[in-house]
Amino acid sequence: MSPYLVAALHANGRLPSERLPWIAAGWLVEGHDGPALRELAGLGAGEHREAGAVLPEALAETGLIPLTEEQAARAFLDHLYTCVLDGTLDEGDLCWQVSNLRQVADAIRGVWPFDELAALEYEFAICYGSPTDLQEQRVRELCQEHRNRYFAGEQLV
Repeated sequence: MSPYLVAALHANGRLPSERLPWIAAGWLVEGHDGPALRELAGLGAGEHREAGAVLPEALAETGLIPLTEEQAARAFLDHLYTCVLDGTLDEGDLCWQVSNLRQVADAIRGVWPFDELAALEYEFAICYGSPTDLQEQRVRELCQEHRNRYFAGEQLV
């Protein structure tokens, strides 16, 4: 998992701290090095508080510039959209996660297609959690369009 994605997931509260030592060990294997990275890789799975405390310095040792709240939110959303497109996250779960993010992430309100996905989550709830094929198709289309715009370098607002 890339340092960029780890930073985004962690900033959005979506990365279990117990995974951080294994992720840091992977970065060491990839050739990144530093005292914080070695410390993080050496922590046990139960040392959540310590892992969270050393993570920012470990990320810096990988060369990652700290992400703004908006960058972290955008990267997290991009990860979710990619998961839908590769089949590792279903459309209803994506909309549910987006709707939950809406409650806490002021930085991504108005970011396309965030608002439309949050609205679809409401429609899914009306369908008692069983989205229609058309709703699922619309979610996949939004995810693909986001990816197309992202790789074209468009501003996604």
